[in-house]
Amino acid sequence: MAEESKYEAIVPIAGTDIYFLKNKNTIGYVSTHWHNHIEIIYILKGSLFIDVQRYKRVLHAGDCIVINEHEPHSTRCDNYNESILVQIPCEFIERYYTNIHHVRLYIPDVPQAEGQKEALCQVRRLLSEMAACNESSTFVSNFHFNSLLFELLYVIFNHFLVHQNVTQTVSNLDRIIPILEYSVKHHAEKITLDKISRVASLQKEYFCRYFKKCMGITYFDYLNELRISLVYQDLLNTEKSITDILQDHGFSNNNVFRRRFHNFFHATPSQVRKKRNEN
Repeated sequence: MAEESKYEAIVPIAGTDIYFLKNKNTIGYVSTHWHNHIEIIYILKGSLFIDVQRYKRVLHAGDCIVINEHEPHSTRCDNYNESILVQIPCEFIERYYTNIHHVRLYIPDVPQAEGQKEALCQVRRLLSEMAACNESSTFVSNFHFNSLLFELLYVIFNHFLVHQNVTQTVSNLDRIIPILEYSVKHHAEKITLDKISRVASLQKEYFCRYFKKCMGITYFDYLNELRISLVYQDLLNTEKSITDILQDHGFSNNNVFRRRFHNFFHATPSQVRKKRNEN
């Protein structure tokens, strides 16, 4: 979670406004966050669990999902998968569609509306062609990539657009930003309801309702999610002892941590690290 973007780091590909990545993951977890981009995920192999504010879903090979701007979500990969991820800044889309902040895009599990099934096939094809372009080093591939991008936007907005007034949601999430920034900076400390309510300049009872309304989970569920995700990253990316990692991220009760960790990953920290070493 990058401090300057407040949620998820966005690194655009050279010469464009677009973040595009063909991913190969073994295991991974990203805690609840959001961004100012339209995000599209296409699963090529394996599966991915995603928890969006409005629903939970397991994506399998061939599935696509659109995550809208300011839509809180988390992802978890328990086994090997391959996917294509594209994030398109809403500022980029706004150049051509000024109403972007007042609508939502939604690809259903099983497309039913007229033309949606064929449109989903087009989305898969376009993303695969964009991946091939992105791997090419020729300058003309940049022209091709951008032409495919506009065709992708045409298909998605033509077939999967849901009109909905979301101005209030955006305003609410903007007010949440200082709370999340504080939580990231101080996650290893003891954060009480009194303390975080003062950070939010809200009464305790209202803060609890407000945070859950905006984020889809309670504040302390979010805080535990954040801590566990950081523990998980350290298990994968460092050789620190498990005891040191827990202390680094604010877990003082080992039994409580292990129960929560197992609920997320269906494995112990030692098993996660062993699986990393095997891969």
